[in-house]
Formats: sequence, C-alpha cells, structure tokens
Amino acid sequence: LSGLEEEKDKDNVGTAEALVADLGNGILIEDNGNEYVLYDDLIEVARVPHFLCTWTPLVDPSYRTIVPATILDPPDFGVTVLGSSHGFDESGNTSGFVLWMNKKGIMVDPPPNSTALLMKYGIIPSMIDAVILTHCHADHDAGTFQKILKEGKITLYTTKTVFDSFVRKYALISGFTEGFLLRLFEHRLVKIGERVHWGGGTL
Repeated sequence: LSGLEEEKDKDNVGTAEALVADLGNGILIEDNGNEYVLYDDLIEVARVPHFLCTWTPLVDPSYRTIVPATILDPPDFGVTVLGSSHGFDESGNTSGFVLWMNKKGIMVDPPPNSTALLMKYGIIPSMIDAVILTHCHADHDAGTFQKILKEGKITLYTTKTVFDSFVRKYALISGFTEGFLLRLFEHRLVKIGERVHWGGGTL
C-alpha cells in the first residue's frame, strides 16, 4: 500500500485526506473529495467524477469529517426512512429506506445522497450489507452505485432485467468494463412474486 500512499500524498497536497475503501482482491476505491479513483493491484485503472450528487444535498457534504454524536442501535425489526419524495423535488430526498431485520439493515432504492443521510442518522456502513434495487432510475440506482463505490462489497438484490440494465448503464457512465464492475459486488437474482430469505426473515 506504500506506493498508493505515496501517490496520494503527491496528488492531494493541500487537500483534505482521501478516504480509501479496500474491497479485497486488490481492488481499492479512493474518494479524494472530487472524484473516485479505482486501483487494481495498486495500479490506477479509472477515475470517476462526483457525478452522483449534481445538486446541493440536504445534508452538509462535509459529513466525511463528522462523527455522529450517537450510533444507532439497530432494531430487531423496523424501517428507517431516508426519503419520501420524488426525483423532481428540489426540497426533498427521493424515496428510499432501510429495512431492519434482526439488527441487520438492507437499503431499498437508496437516494443519491444516502451515504450522508446514513451518517446523519448514526447508521454506520457495517450495519448495511445489501441493497434492493427495484428499477434503474438515477434517483435510486445512483445511490446504489455510490454504496458500491464508497464501502465494502455488498449484495445487490434485483431482477435479471434490472441487474443487466444497471451494469450496462454504469459501465457506460463510469468507463469501467462490465467485468470490472461485477467484481465490486455480489448479485442475488430475485423473481417477481417469489419470496427472498434475508437476515433471518422473508421479504
């Protein structure tokens, strides 16, 4: 990692310290405040601008330097609403929520600024290891892509049609190959009308 740290030092002189997520298999994702930088075995393979939040979020983007005053004690069963509005409402967050089962969280259609919202509510990344994506509109799939880039490997629950659309879309937007994207997360195929077992319960 020393080679990467040296590069970070050169690239980030006078800027805030970058955040680095280690996804395993030699894949690192760095958030330097302006863009995401992806490394494969310490070799830079791509840079993605912060296109995921093109408007001013309701939560101060300096959340990266804020430690929540309290950490949420996850419920045995419950829901945390991240947003209840629509994609054309400048004053509200798009609909999305965290479903809790046995103190484990799964995000459903996360809003684009969901990382900041989770910090606001005292929800740390390790509490959520999965995302349900119902459709590929940017007010939901951008938050899903952000979760994949900023944190450890998650499991994505969605149908084959939505999954294929998501991978094609973000391969084109990010410039990553589809094969590279598939290494960043796990996929669990679901079928409409069929029960899905997760977190000790049934969805």
